[in-house]
Amino acid sequence: MDEPSWLTDVARARHPGPAALPRDEVAELRAELRHLRAEQHTHRVVSHAAGVLLERYRLPCAETGLRLLRDGAQRHGLPVHVLAGAVLREPRYGDGGPPRLPGRRPPPPPLSFLGGTHDPVPRATVLAAALDRGLTVMGTRTGNLQSTGSGTDVLLMEHHHGFDSSFLDRFAVIRGTGTPCGRAADQRRPVVSHVVSDRFYTEPDREALLVAGSRTIHSVPLLSVAGRAHGVVSVHLDRSGVLLRRTEAHALSALATETGQWLAWHRFTTLLDALADLHRCAVTAPSPRASRAPAHAAVTGGAGRSPGEDDPLPGREPATVRRALSYMEAHAARPLTVGDLAGAVGISVRALQQAFARHRGTTPMSELRRVRLAHAHRELRAADPTRGATVAEIAHRWGFGRADRFAAAYRRVYGVPPSRTLRG
Repeated sequence: MDEPSWLTDVARARHPGPAALPRDEVAELRAELRHLRAEQHTHRVVSHAAGVLLERYRLPCAETGLRLLRDGAQRHGLPVHVLAGAVLREPRYGDGGPPRLPGRRPPPPPLSFLGGTHDPVPRATVLAAALDRGLTVMGTRTGNLQSTGSGTDVLLMEHHHGFDSSFLDRFAVIRGTGTPCGRAADQRRPVVSHVVSDRFYTEPDREALLVAGSRTIHSVPLLSVAGRAHGVVSVHLDRSGVLLRRTEAHALSALATETGQWLAWHRFTTLLDALADLHRCAVTAPSPRASRAPAHAAVTGGAGRSPGEDDPLPGREPATVRRALSYMEAHAARPLTVGDLAGAVGISVRALQQAFARHRGTTPMSELRRVRLAHAHRELRAADPTRGATVAEIAHRWGFGRADRFAAAYRRVYGVPPSRTLRG
């Protein structure tokens, strides 16, 4: 499979002549490309949802809508594009606010592959465990799990095992029915694909699958009780013409049913909770006129003053912001949430967000990412790769779970890939 043209251009610009980019730098560039391709779809969804919020609540600007989406997703442990998709799918809120959930909520459906627990489990944990169970059932080490985007015609890669960068470059986002996973979601039934002979593939897709070692693919949709497809789990086998035994078909069907019903429950509870929270924050967001008011008008003892926020001296940030920044610096390596930061400062989450927006023009979590990036930068400069230091290890230590996102953020700020800083 050919290298992306922009990657070749970067190589020529930085290394004229026959010299090639170092292998680890190429890997980081490819990871960035995968991340950007996946974000092409999610960025459109998030931007559209921010525009909807702008018009619906008469927000000061679209950036306020983006901030509301990001902060709401952070508070409820959701990917931003999932919350944005819900904004676009759910009926417009009337004067009475968002749809009300029943006073007595159903517990989460039990998941046998997680011990049958009824306790709330993070969405990412459920999806990763579901894929692991599917691979175990089929005795293979290659497979992937995708979720539906803002509509069932788009599938986004959530988890995968056993695939290289070329595969991920091509299949990070799936549209239409040209793949077995796309057909499984569209037809709402299991699909088996024999890669060599399946007529639905384009030749580049077929080549990418064959290079990855896939010869037979079994894709099973994750359906709710109502029959809505919330995603697809696919297991890839390295032998042609493999059909499921009865026990395997039953196990995969049970896995898909449990996961689909859990995702439906998650949408009905956690996602609608997040929408209700988003509605509450949006209706109290400052109007365009209020957003242009002098800062001192909100801190002179009137109704707009946030609890616990003292009057800053001219040219100086308030103590709440300074304490939050100090706490970030001291605990940047911990898995902090915006609630943790607000609790450490002694004010509400809303008050902390308003303070950062007013005095720093950003959100607490964005500021925390900046602090963590600076810590990682200092450690990369001081580390010795000959003694085993790696970019992935340092990024993970400072709270960056995705190496591709870390590399992209690092390049935006420092202008070079983190591997180059590590090499000195």
